[in-house]
Amino acid sequence: MTEPAPDAVPVRARIVLIEDGAVALIERQRAGRTYYAFPGGGVDLGETPEEAAVREAREELGLTVMVKRLLATVHFDQTDRPSGATIQHHYQVAVEGGSWGTGTGEEYGPDVAPEAGTYRPCWIRLNELLRVDLRPRALAVALVARDESVWPLVLRD
Repeated sequence: MTEPAPDAVPVRARIVLIEDGAVALIERQRAGRTYYAFPGGGVDLGETPEEAAVREAREELGLTVMVKRLLATVHFDQTDRPSGATIQHHYQVAVEGGSWGTGTGEEYGPDVAPEAGTYRPCWIRLNELLRVDLRPRALAVALVARDESVWPLVLRD
């Protein structure tokens, strides 16, 4: 394995889990605001984005999932964002096992700094998705539209 170049753009993997008309999300409360994110996180050295998506589902939700397909690749180019530029792959997944809400990722640990905010797994109904602060917005819009012909999306934010 080789180390990534110091100026390499970080890659993140996220999951899109839809069951019974609802989407699994992480409710974040930080800096006085509430917003929602698709579960996921950074791709570790030597790990594929698909492997990272499976790992992150286990860590954040307590679920074992199988990747079905790539739904979107999002290029976040803003250098004024706290996380800088990133590439995020969003994968549709299906649950194979585990127990919802039993994630043990480091974001749930006792050593999380208060300024990092809170993380809470939750379900948001598809018909409510556009009423919450969920990014990327274009992915939320596509999920609500349920137009299978748009996948995989390539987005810039």
